[in-house]
Amino acid sequence: MSNPERNAFNPQEFANKPSDQTRLPVAFNVIHVDDISKSKIAKLEEWMKYKDPNEVGVDRLNRSGAGTNQHIIREIDVSDNDNARLMETTSLFDSSVYKLTLRDNFDNYCFAYEYNDKLPFLRTGSTLPIPIKLGGKLIISSGATVANGALLVDRKVCKYIGVDESSELVKALNSNLVEKSINILQNPEL
Repeated sequence: MSNPERNAFNPQEFANKPSDQTRLPVAFNVIHVDDISKSKIAKLEEWMKYKDPNEVGVDRLNRSGAGTNQHIIREIDVSDNDNARLMETTSLFDSSVYKLTLRDNFDNYCFAYEYNDKLPFLRTGSTLPIPIKLGGKLIISSGATVANGALLVDRKVCKYIGVDESSELVKALNSNLVEKSINILQNPEL
């Protein structure tokens, strides 16, 4: 079997093909993760909550006219057993669908979409709008479906290796992530 680190994925080779398959395994870095099942406004509000959680809650209540004599619950203390059960139940009903922006070791970029089943490494229970740290290594095995240059991935063709915290790419992608994400959502031409 060939080394995924030495293989390239050139999406232009597949651009005019409605459906094909990868021939070799390829190692990618996860450059961005986007929940395409949520609206842009919902994603922006979620990121704004991380920038200033007090402002978002008050804003939402003021706009709805329901803010009088109502309290915002910001935290609930539950035991570990309850929390594990809640995470398990939540993942069963998780309607998120993720689009990944990937880069191989030869600076080829492509999109990968969750297809047919949920990718477990994206269901971590993270409270951030992006479920994993950016820059992590993902191996896409041979036989992955490619449609018009985009990868359609499921758990059978993906192996998430994780994040090298000392990597300059990881540091660059994750620094000021909240501000960068808000800026991108507010200025789509960027």
